[in-house]
Parts: sequence; structure tokens; C-alpha cells
Amino acid sequence: MGTTEREELLAEIERLRAENEGLKAQIEGELIRRIAQLNALHRVNAAANSSLHLDEMLRLTVHTVNEVMRTDACSFYLFE
Repeated sequence: MGTTEREELLAEIERLRAENEGLKAQIEGELIRRIAQLNALHRVNAAANSSLHLDEMLRLTVHTVNEVMRTDACSFYLFE
């Protein structure tokens, strides 16, 4: 194996390593986001199971959805 061929292989390995690091960071970010969503869902579920007060449960649900979705406003409509 010549020096040029070896240098090309090393450059390709380094490029693939950098690409792998980028993908790893992207996947970690997605996992963190999904874990936050699951934690929020758990909080809403816990509130629904522990509260007999509909207003309190809906308030927490709206707050949690607003927090997870990163919105300026959120509302629920209750139809009976």
C-alpha cells in the first residue's frame, strides 16, 4: 500500500468518524426530546389519576402540553 493510498484511507476514516459523531449527536438530541415528551405524558397521567378535580387536571395538562410543544399558548375545549 502506497503512502497516497494510505493517506486517502485515513482521510476517509476520519470523514466517516466525523459523520458518525454528527449522527450520534442527532440521535442523542432526538432521544432527549422523546424522553421529555414521555415524562410530560407521565406527569399528565399522574395528575389525571390523582386528582378528582377536572379543572386542576386540565390546567396541568394545558401547562404540560404548552411546555413540551414549546408554544406561546395552548387550550383545551371540553365538550359535554
